[in-house]
Amino acid sequence: MTALARLLCDPAQREAFARDPAAVAALFGVREADRPAFERLAPDEVEMQARVLVRKRFREAAALLPATCAALGAAAWTLFREHARGVWPPSASADALAFCDWLRERGEQVSAREVNRLRFTAQGRRFALRVVRSSSPRALPEFQLLFQRRTRVAEWSLRLGW
Repeated sequence: MTALARLLCDPAQREAFARDPAAVAALFGVREADRPAFERLAPDEVEMQARVLVRKRFREAAALLPATCAALGAAAWTLFREHARGVWPPSASADALAFCDWLRERGEQVSAREVNRLRFTAQGRRFALRVVRSSSPRALPEFQLLFQRRTRVAEWSLRLGW
């Protein structure tokens, strides 16, 4: 990972860079030939670029978590920003799954169907059957069937009732 990428991914390092660019350059092991350019980076512009990247991550995660983000409403972006301060997963699906885990730790509602789909994709299986329980104690469970079809996941639901 380049020094700039490390700087963009880590809020604490951006704060340190704003105070002492030379110390951060040394910490990151920036080559002597590259240090002057690295140290001249404008901290406010680096911070703005980091915010743009986090916003992009949010849009990608939100596309994978429409029900969860709809339930969170306007708080979704604020919560994602807080979550993103400490992690930078390798893919959009890993980011979305980490966000769901982070939300659950804080007692927020997360769509079980979306989490099942993300975990299924991450596991690389061709077929899975999951039980989805409603938040309502009177509701019967729903079965979610996931099937990997070439480049996409097909999904079916079966709700029992009488």
